[in-house]
Amino acid sequence: MKTRLSLLSLAGLLGLLSFMVACRQPTLTAATMAEMTWWDHIARSLVQDNFLGYVIPLLIGVIGLFLRVRMLRFAILAFSIVYLGFVLGLRLSGLGAPSTFIIFLNETGIKVNMSFYLTWLFLIMLGVFVGRLFCGWVCPMGAFQQFLFRKDMALKVSPRVHNWLRWLRYVVLVVMIITVVVWGVRWWGANDPFRNLFRLSWELTSITGTVLLVLVLAGSLFVFAPWCKYVCPLGATLALFSKLSLWKVKIHEAKCTDCKRCYKVDCDYQAITPGGGGVKPKVNQLECTTCGECIAKCPEAAIKMTWFTRDIKEKKPSA
Repeated sequence: MKTRLSLLSLAGLLGLLSFMVACRQPTLTAATMAEMTWWDHIARSLVQDNFLGYVIPLLIGVIGLFLRVRMLRFAILAFSIVYLGFVLGLRLSGLGAPSTFIIFLNETGIKVNMSFYLTWLFLIMLGVFVGRLFCGWVCPMGAFQQFLFRKDMALKVSPRVHNWLRWLRYVVLVVMIITVVVWGVRWWGANDPFRNLFRLSWELTSITGTVLLVLVLAGSLFVFAPWCKYVCPLGATLALFSKLSLWKVKIHEAKCTDCKRCYKVDCDYQAITPGGGGVKPKVNQLECTTCGECIAKCPEAAIKMTWFTRDIKEKKPSA
């Protein structure tokens, strides 16, 4: 059943790709866009490929996560590389998306980039509902790194080093906000490494981005998704909203035998705090991308998507 669902979903994604390419709307002139009302801009953006190309895979990802269809995630990630990456030119890049959000945050900028802001709104709403599903299921930047990673060549990043490095992306986010708001710096988007990759842009003006790309791709062979875990300010932004998510990945303490598989083998994002000494492992919600790998592979079925108010601990027998 799950295999059939994966194949049907993949066929649906390919059909979606064909539909959006065929129905791509023509670019409007500045004068025409200026005459359009807010509702006209919203209605037009809701059927644009820049919006639907993100929303539909995300909705399919939510279904796949709750049905525990693991292979569906890889089909969506492959789709995201091809369509969201190379076809659309990475509309939401790690450095470009947060800085562009700030730069065009005015009436004219929002109208002209309505599909971009609606996609942001959807990501935030989804983050509040189910966490960083975009990072684990749809992001073309993360997908490219995941497919490059070689587990047999992996370099071990100790928990102590990882815990220090993971705060770097929040530093990048803060520095970005300050430089864009205070000095109006537009350097960030033009030097995004994955923007260079997916747009096949190698101009000298983006030499910094090209150097970053080489470093990130080389590092991705040995460390799982280093850009996502340690640098990406887009992921950092979504992580803040994931703390508020209504559904979270949690470990059932009564079922957990602390076999160590989840945090030593299955979670490449290192989002699970190790247990030991009578303490069971816990999921770090800031780091968890709700990829579902730990849920699918836990031998005791002790890891589940759980409503945020439900604390799945072992119940003490009544006296």
